[in-house]
Amino acid sequence: MLSTSRIQWCLAGAVLVGASFLLGCNRTPKLPVEQGVIVKAKILKGGQPLKAQDDSGIPGYELIQPYQISLVPVGGSEGHQRGEYVGIYDQTGLVTFLGAGKGVPPGVYKLVIVGSGAMPDAEGSEDPLGGRFNRQNTPLQFTITVANVGKEQDLGTIDLDNPPK
Repeated sequence: MLSTSRIQWCLAGAVLVGASFLLGCNRTPKLPVEQGVIVKAKILKGGQPLKAQDDSGIPGYELIQPYQISLVPVGGSEGHQRGEYVGIYDQTGLVTFLGAGKGVPPGVYKLVIVGSGAMPDAEGSEDPLGGRFNRQNTPLQFTITVANVGKEQDLGTIDLDNPPK
C-alpha cells in the first residue's frame, strides 16, 4: 500500500510533467523581424498640417483618414521585398512609418500622398492634391540609410506647396 506522502509526490510529478508538455506544445515559434529604421516627417500644405480628421458630422467617419501617405520602394533591390509602408499621421502633420514593428528597411523610397478615396494609381480625379504626389508624379524621393538601422530617421518638414526637388 502506498503512503499518502508518496501519492502526493507522484501526483505533483505528474502535474509537472503534464504542465511541461503542454507548455512545450503550445509554444509558437517567433517569426524573425529584421531591424529597420523608424521614419518620421512633418507634412504641411500652405504651412498647415494636412487635415487628419473628417468634420462632416457623420458618425464614425471621423476615424477615416482623408489621405494615405506611403513610402514606396524605388527599384527592385533586396531591401524592398516587403512592399510599401503606410504612415500613421496626426493632426500636427507628423507622419511615422513603423514598418513591421522594427522599422523600414534601408533603401530608396518615393513618398506618395493621395486622398484615401482615390486609387493609388489613379490620375487624381478624386485626389484632393490633384494627383501631384501619386505614384507616377511624386517628386518626393528619400534614401533611408543603413546608418540609421535601429534608430529614427527624420525626413524633415515637407511643404507640399513647395516640395524639395
